[in-house]
Amino acid sequence: MPIQPAYRRGGVAGLHAGLSFGTSFNQPIVGATWPASLKQLSLGVTFDHSIFDAVWPASLKKLSLGGSFNQTVVGATWPVSLEHLSLGYSFNQPILGIEWPAPLKQLSFERNFNQPIVGPTWPSSLQRLSFGSKFNQPIVGVMWPTSLKQLSFGHRFNKPIVGGVWPSSLKELSFWDAFNKPIIGTAWPASLRQLSFGDKFNKPIFGVVWPSSLRNLSFARRFNQPMVGVVWPSSLRKLSFGGGFEQSLADVVWPPSLASVTFYGIDQH
Repeated sequence: MPIQPAYRRGGVAGLHAGLSFGTSFNQPIVGATWPASLKQLSLGVTFDHSIFDAVWPASLKKLSLGGSFNQTVVGATWPVSLEHLSLGYSFNQPILGIEWPAPLKQLSFERNFNQPIVGPTWPSSLQRLSFGSKFNQPIVGVMWPTSLKQLSFGHRFNKPIVGGVWPSSLKELSFWDAFNKPIIGTAWPASLRQLSFGDKFNKPIFGVVWPSSLRNLSFARRFNQPMVGVVWPSSLRKLSFGGGFEQSLADVVWPPSLASVTFYGIDQH
């Protein structure tokens, strides 16, 4: 069954560079014949069919399985050149046993995903990994890919991180709204440059050993912990606090590298 593109994107070189299905498409794709030069494919909002035995074009680099997709993908065959994969906001299936495509650089689990990630293996080339708003699974014991640079946990994540081993390549780490676990004793990756905590985080930071590479550090609305005695990373340039912060700054020793401190949106240079 030949598939004709809904539109072409000029931003990516080559014929049939992008193909996107609309809000009503919900048909099987097994047996579909795709354009040989296809680089981007989005299966639309309502698509929810098995991708087992689907034959993808070898040129495909970016795949979005759509908002309604919630089928098992263990055993599925992926495009050999795939670099970006989004599993959609309805996807909530086990990932243990998935053989990811070797070139994969970016992987997004969206709103509904809440499955164990201790045990599954990740593609060795993965650089960006994000979990959606419902994810709240243990991460201590996860074997992260050694190439990972950006990692983001969604709004409901609130599991311990002390004892976890982060990839040495990690540069950006974000915890969203619900996270409020102790961080004293966390072994941060030595390459970390940006660290963000969400609205509910309000744990002591006196005694935290920050990575010396850290440049940007942000605390959100509820954070209100003493600053006196905190040893900041020597490379810190930007530091921000939310609206609930009301601690004294007398006797706080700031790092010489610090260029900007923000209190609830007000910069103090």
